[in-house]
Parts: sequence; C-alpha cells; structure tokens
Amino acid sequence: PRRRNLDAARRGHRLSGSGGCGSYRLVGLVFPGRIRIIKINQALHRWPYDADLNRRLGDVYFQMTEYTQALTKYKYALSIDPDEPLAWYSISLCYGKIGLDDLQIEALEKTLRLKPDMVAAMLNLGNIYFSKKMYTSAIGQYQKAASLQPDDAGIHYNIAAAYSNNEQYQKAIPEYLKVIKIAPKMGDAHLGLAVGFYNLQKYSLAFQHLQIAKQLGVEINENLTAAIEQNL
Repeated sequence: PRRRNLDAARRGHRLSGSGGCGSYRLVGLVFPGRIRIIKINQALHRWPYDADLNRRLGDVYFQMTEYTQALTKYKYALSIDPDEPLAWYSISLCYGKIGLDDLQIEALEKTLRLKPDMVAAMLNLGNIYFSKKMYTSAIGQYQKAASLQPDDAGIHYNIAAAYSNNEQYQKAIPEYLKVIKIAPKMGDAHLGLAVGFYNLQKYSLAFQHLQIAKQLGVEINENLTAAIEQNL
C-alpha cells in the first residue's frame, strides 16, 4: 500500500570544501545528534527518572539509526512510566527497523490500547498486516484511521488496495472513487479502478481509467492493457 513515513525524521549532513582540495581530515567533529545526546544526558544527571527525557534520548538515537540504543532508552522510559503511549509507539518503530514484526505488532497494539485515536499507529499496524497478506485485519485498521481522517486520500487508497488484493473488487471500487474525488491526479488509484472494473467485466470503465492512469505517468502492465482492449 501507499505508506506514510511515520518514523522519526532523519537529516543528512553534507560537507563541502573549496575547489581543488583533495581529501578532508575531520578532527574533533561533533555532529548535532551527539550534541543533543550530551545535553540530554546533562539533564538526566539532574532528573534521572524523567521518562520524557529518556524517551527523547531514544529519539535522538533513532534519528541516528542506532536502533538498539534507542530501544534501550525507550524501554527504560517505560520502566518509569509504563503507560506512556509515545514510548510504546517508538518501541514499535525500533522493532520494525530491526525486523521483529511480531514484537512490533504487540507494541502497536499496546500503543492503541493506551491511545486509541493514534492514527499513525493504526496505519503502521495496518501496513504490517497488509505485508503479511492479512487483508481483513489491515482493512480494519485502515477503516479506523479513515473514520478519524476521512479526507485523507492515502488512507482510502490503502483500504482499496487491501480489498483489491483480497479480490473484493465490489468493495475496492468505492474506496478508489473516494481517492480520486480527494486527489484526482493519483494515478495509482485510476489503475486500481481499471483493475477493479476489468474484474467486474465493466470494460469501458476499465479502459477509461486505464487511459487516465497512463496520462498521469503510471507504468501499465501490457497484459492488462491487452486484456481490457480485447474485451471492448
């Protein structure tokens, strides 16, 4: 499905020098992430049992892609405040980066028990179910998210894609139509409509949306094009 970037933001650092220089030798360079670690650790010397400070330290490690260190800090934050949903959500992101899907699901479920309206957690959980081809479970999470953000085209697209992959084209098409009402130039939604209408033997509509998808720059499978044109 279309995925939103729900991880903590990461910024790259680019170094530049004057023309004609060869290699650079960096001595004693401290990157912003390390500076933040130093500052947060200084605060933790005064308030070692501050759950939010420990979670923020985990966020810095996460942004630096040091996921094991981040996980340690998030877990420590939870040992102080076990009902902090942001810490559970952050732990779920770490498990996702490490590739521990089952633990990620558990952490997301815990997050949603503590904060039932966290759309980001619903979408991440839905995406995991989608990747495991558990489309009914994925749809359930996406629909909860859509009830809170009904004008989000990406969420409706995910619902439609899950229905389509589950060969429930009658249910997929209304969701794709919601997508193009909100975002008319989302080519993938028009392609989804072409596939759905083709499977429902509505070939003229399939061809119409196939052409729109092409105009919007979507790569089209030649076999699909041939199958639709053959039935016109």
